[in-house]
Amino acid sequence: MNFLLFTHIFFGLLALITFPLAIAAKKGSPFHRKAGKYYVFAMTGIFFTALLLAFITHNVFLLLISIFSFYLCYSGWRFGHTRTPHIIVDKLGFLLMLPASLWMGYKTYVLHSQHDEMGLVLLVFLSISVGLLIADVLYYLGKLSPAQRIRLHAKKMLGASVATVTAFCVVNIKSDPAWLAWLAPTICFLPFFIYYNKK
Repeated sequence: MNFLLFTHIFFGLLALITFPLAIAAKKGSPFHRKAGKYYVFAMTGIFFTALLLAFITHNVFLLLISIFSFYLCYSGWRFGHTRTPHIIVDKLGFLLMLPASLWMGYKTYVLHSQHDEMGLVLLVFLSISVGLLIADVLYYLGKLSPAQRIRLHAKKMLGASVATVTAFCVVNIKSDPAWLAWLAPTICFLPFFIYYNKK
């Protein structure tokens, strides 16, 4: 258990180091791509270690957030990597997130019915995931232009970066109410989303 937690923290630190480098680098440059690959590697490590921790601790909330974060990173990487998603590996994130969104919707309903404030957190993440899943379908159907594909790549990778910062804040910052530490990074990063969307 301690080794698993240590490994999870290691990948988390690697993600915190590599995502700012990828964002700051010139888009499309070799350094941008290399930093992005290391970030995807780190997020993959976070995902698998978080899955194991979620199963060991029976933490459904952690499981859903882990899937959501990995979906953002993996599908965002594939959006930037390929123009025509013909193979199943390009749709892996979508196929993982679709049932997770249904589960997230059910869990959101349960938490709200129990007056648990964490239901608000899941509701926000669920709304984001549904919007992106719809965009995925349009992409797979060939309804998006190359510029829209790159825009989605940027949105998803930035979203994954927010998830990385959120995990750091939740672990290290105690907030009252508890949902504040979960949603504050999303609110703070909103100007970057708007900037990159226009750019």
